[in-house]
Amino acid sequence: MPDSLKLAKVEICRRLGSADEADLGLPSLDTLGWRKLLSFLDEHGLTLLFRRKFPNASLPDWVNQRLEQNFAENSKRYDSILFQQRKILRAFAAQNIDATLLKGLAIALQAYPDMRDRVQYDLDFFIRPAQLQQAARVCLDSGYQLDKEQTPDHICMVPPETYVWRGNFFDPLIPLKIELHGQLWHDRYYIDLSGLLSEPETIAAQDVRLQPARLLSAVDQFVFLNLHFFRHLFQNQVRLSHLYEMGVFLKDARIWSDAMDRVGERLSARGILLLNLHLVLQLFRLPKQTMPVGADESDLPFPVRTWLRNDAVNDLISRFYGNKNHVLLQMEFSGARRQVLKSALAVHRLPNPARVEYEMQHSTYKNLSVQYIIYTV
Repeated sequence: MPDSLKLAKVEICRRLGSADEADLGLPSLDTLGWRKLLSFLDEHGLTLLFRRKFPNASLPDWVNQRLEQNFAENSKRYDSILFQQRKILRAFAAQNIDATLLKGLAIALQAYPDMRDRVQYDLDFFIRPAQLQQAARVCLDSGYQLDKEQTPDHICMVPPETYVWRGNFFDPLIPLKIELHGQLWHDRYYIDLSGLLSEPETIAAQDVRLQPARLLSAVDQFVFLNLHFFRHLFQNQVRLSHLYEMGVFLKDARIWSDAMDRVGERLSARGILLLNLHLVLQLFRLPKQTMPVGADESDLPFPVRTWLRNDAVNDLISRFYGNKNHVLLQMEFSGARRQVLKSALAVHRLPNPARVEYEMQHSTYKNLSVQYIIYTV
């Protein structure tokens, strides 16, 4: 990765998390560099936060136009998400199904200056296990279909229409999936969290835009965000906007202590929260006064501390390009290292062929097709 592009990515992340309102100073980028930077922001859900944070930045005209177009498109997506979410929530309520919003608009309400600045591609609901199949039937009656690819974590429903990926992360026509979660952690990740969030604390949505849903309490939302990000971390599917969201929650000094009380003596969960905290500190530069007492990295395993010091920022912004450090991290937190390694060598879900074809045609990485062949084999 060219040094100027890497520096630009890191500088944007660190400024997004800070209270610094000074003008943004980025290294000089040519048109190709800007396209790569925008692609990075798109993939990590940071594009519209970048637009919001730096409205007076000196950017090429075509970049400003692109950002305004992205916001207009995502605003249309926001309206569509609200409509579809209300429709499903009311269908659940008609069957007395208790649904709790996960991520999505609930996080947008809690962590974003404007809810339209958060990108979203599915509707996630926590459903009591006893009502999970009933909720799936409601979705089927609403026109959704079972996704051909299911995981043990949740039931995935897809709309009937087909969609051709064209490289636009803000396209209002991208269909929304529905994911029904009967649990917020699964033992297939080889980390025993002993019932953490099996009975999450929920509250009624006060904002009329989210009614009649329930939301996770702020503490449980923060704990769930940590588990969700960590799961994506060791699957090498990180989205840095999730770290940004954790940083927003951490600005409330009570969140950290309450979250550590929530996870109790589960050492793996405490380690996950501690690791994510230091990733937020490194990449999004929380103010020093928000650093929780007793959150020193010394409680993390030595290989994890070494990774934090030497490789974490580069691995996160490159999505572990050229290494398998995400697998090593999972092994450090797991009591089943052989299973983790075996799982890492297996193919869980093939990439969408249309997305792969598009990326092969447009990617600047000449070895992308080779990577895809290795992945599918």
